[in-house]
Formats: sequence, structure tokens, C-alpha cells
Amino acid sequence: MGVNARNSDAPTPLMVRLTLSREVLEEEMRARVRRGEMSLETYLTDVKGYRPEHIGPQLPQFHKAIFG
Repeated sequence: MGVNARNSDAPTPLMVRLTLSREVLEEEMRARVRRGEMSLETYLTDVKGYRPEHIGPQLPQFHKAIFG
């Protein structure tokens, strides 16, 4: 019986590369928010996919997570 990479706990080189690429992109987007090139609301709605009505009450927590 063969090993199915999708259901295996062992990371494949492709999965490691995709994960690292996603982490690098995520950090770059957060850096753009920190530099003021993108608003926090735009980041949360356009990049992360949150609905605008859902980010309002949680905005202080998001701000703390990104800005420290």
C-alpha cells in the first residue's frame, strides 16, 4: 500500500514550501499595515476575508495582534 501525501503527517517538500510562502506573504501584509500602506480594516476584509460587520467589535484585539 502506498503513502498518500495528503493524509500523511510527514511534510512533503511542496507542503513545506507552500507553508513558508504563505507565512512570508502574511508577514509582508502585516508589515504593510504597520508601515501605513494598508489600513487594518482593508487587511482584515480583503486579505483575511472577514466581513466588515464582524471586525468592528474585535478591532482592538486585531490591532494588538498586529502592532503588539
